[in-house]
Order: sequence, then C-alpha cells, then structure tokens
Amino acid sequence: MRNSKDIPCVAILVETSNTWGRAIIRGIGNYTRANEPWHLWVQAWGRGAPIPLPQTWRGQGIIADVWSPAHARFIDAIGVPVVNVSGVQLKGLSFPRVAVNLRAAARLAAEHFLDRGFRHFAYCGLQRLSLVENYCQEFVKVVTEFGYECSVFKPNTGTGRTFNWPAYHKKLVDWLRGLPKPVGILAWPCSRGQQVVHACREAGLLVPEQVAVLAGDEDELLCETCRPPLSGIDLNSERVGFEASALLGKLLHRRRPPKKPILVEPNGVILRQSTDTLSINNRNLARAIAFIRSHAADPISVKDVLVAVPVSRRWLEQRFQEILGRTPAAEIRRVHFERAKQLLKQTEMSIPAVAAASGFGSPEYLAYIFKRETGLTPRKYRNMVHGHETQRFPQEKHASRDGQAVRNREGSC
Repeated sequence: MRNSKDIPCVAILVETSNTWGRAIIRGIGNYTRANEPWHLWVQAWGRGAPIPLPQTWRGQGIIADVWSPAHARFIDAIGVPVVNVSGVQLKGLSFPRVAVNLRAAARLAAEHFLDRGFRHFAYCGLQRLSLVENYCQEFVKVVTEFGYECSVFKPNTGTGRTFNWPAYHKKLVDWLRGLPKPVGILAWPCSRGQQVVHACREAGLLVPEQVAVLAGDEDELLCETCRPPLSGIDLNSERVGFEASALLGKLLHRRRPPKKPILVEPNGVILRQSTDTLSINNRNLARAIAFIRSHAADPISVKDVLVAVPVSRRWLEQRFQEILGRTPAAEIRRVHFERAKQLLKQTEMSIPAVAAASGFGSPEYLAYIFKRETGLTPRKYRNMVHGHETQRFPQEKHASRDGQAVRNREGSC
C-alpha cells in the first residue's frame, strides 16, 4: 500500500463560482480515482479574488486557470510543474495548456443556427479578453465560410470601473433592433446571453422567433433561470480537467510536455427554448423538419415523413438539399445520432436500450453509425464523455454543405 507521504500534492487554482470551473475540478477528481491518487488542494475561489494558495504551501504540481500576467508570475515562482486550463492565451507564457477547441465550439454554434434555417448571424461578448476575441473571430470565420455575414456588437462603453451600464444597454437594444430578422446570436458568456434576452424584451423582439440566443458556454443555473431558458454550448470542461490531470501526471514523472496545446472537443449544444425554433419560410418544409425532430426516438423513414407532409419525394429532397445541405434520410440519421449521444451522456441506459430509444432499432446499427461518425464505439464514447479514459476524442465528421445555402489551506496539503 502506498505511503500517504509518497502521494503527490497538487493545487487546483480554478474558480469554483461557475459550472465551467466546477466541472474541471470534477474531471480532475475522475482522473485521480481512475489512475493515481493525489492530495488535492481545492479552495472556493472566484476570478479576481486573491489566489487561494498560502506562501507556506508545499506540493508537487499545479493545475490552474492562468488568466493574467500577475497570476502567471505568482504560479511560475512556486517552481513546480504547471498545467494551464485557461482559454486565455498570454504572450510569452510557457506553461503547457489544455483547453477547449474554440473553433469546434464556433462551428457547433454556427451549424446549430444553420440547421434551424437561420441566414442572419450576430455575436455579442465581453470586451478586451483574448478568449472572447478568439471565440468571436472563429464564429465570424465559420459563418463566412458558409457564405454569410456576421454582425459583431462593439459598444465602446468602457470596462471595469469605467463601465457605463445604461449606455451599454441602450446601444445593445438599438443594435438588436437594427439587425435583420430572424437572426441567430452567439453570446459569451451565459450572463451576456441573459443580457441579450433582457434587451430583446425591452426592444419588443420575440425570443426565439425573431432573435434566437445561444450562450457560448453552459452554466445550468444561469441558463435555466433565464426567461426563456437559454441554450448553451457544453464546452466539455470536465474532460479538460481530466486531460490536464493526465498531462500533469506525465510531467510529475519527468516526461516532456507537448509542444502544442491539447485541445478538447466540445460536447454539443444543450437545447433550451431560446433557440428552439425553425427559421424557415416554407410551411411544408418546416413541418417535415419538425416531424423528424419530434420523432428522434422513433425508427422513422422518409416514407413516414411523406405521409405526415403530403408532398412529392423529389420536392422534399430538393428543399432539404437547398436549406439543410443534406437529404431527408441524412437528417433522420443525424437526429437519431444526436439523440443517442444525449442518452449516452446523460443516462446510464444500456447500449441496447439507447439504440431502441434513439430510433436505431438495433445496437449493431447504433455501433456502426457511431464508429463511422466518431471512430468510437458507443461504450467508448460514454467513457470518454465522463472522463474515465485518457484517450482524446477523434474529430467528429461534419455534414457537407452546399454553396449559397449551407455547405454540406495554511501549510502543505
């Protein structure tokens, strides 16, 4: 049995005031239970407060959200291996980093709106933070790649103590009124998404019918208490914590760090009312898409869609290609696949039960689709989501889209 004195002491300097930080800590806990025991120094902490690590702390490693030069200097002076989990990229910082793949998150956001028929896009985020700027740039870039433009809210109303809330809010209301409708807006963080929803209400705009609002991260408390409830992107921060732990474990065993950051793929969009709409003018097409999505748990076919929506198969195929960039059959498979992923992430259902409850019919067909789309079996996917294995996610394939529409303590531990 390992002597307690031989177990490494690791400090976790990650804010605990939001879902993102708490999930990272949970991922670190998953790693220590599954791989090697650590004594963890964890304190309640919010960004901007004094770093919760006494000068007398003596440990072997640190996992930290390094978000400022002063923060970086403090941690670097301790002289132990460090893994940075911040999305903020500081110039000249040499700590190995594990972070969310922001480009993948931006693509998720864009495709979430595109799949609902939106052709107007906008971005609203905090100012003067490299993380926010990178997220914004990636979203604009992805939207542009699909052939559309994206409006970015730049109020110039100050920051910190000079922030002018009344002026900011007025500019936000005026900006929202001037956007072409219907519009899909990516907002970061969740609190900014709440502000957009509030400003829409003051501007007399309907959410989600005229303005669909998607938070660029996921904080269940903030999203669920918004009215209407706010959709958010699950950035998979639990996985970030697990991967950061795996990397720190290598550093503690004197292995070299990777030359590039380790990027973790986001889990997907948590759908709530703020984006639960279809921006499609054609009534029959909207009915067909709504029918498929309302039968995510059923083994339906294109024939079932044609019974529910009496149009020709040729017409249906053409409209789906024009608007979604894929066939009706491909849309059915996509909806079933997303349903299966949700069940694997959020329930303990057996694999056969997941197959039956997501319209696949058989676990063999479910396994075939998962292997084709992710390179993983359903069971391996579930283990990866919950941070029980050290292998990282392969890049999931994206449906191709077509041109003008959508291309397919004191002391030691």
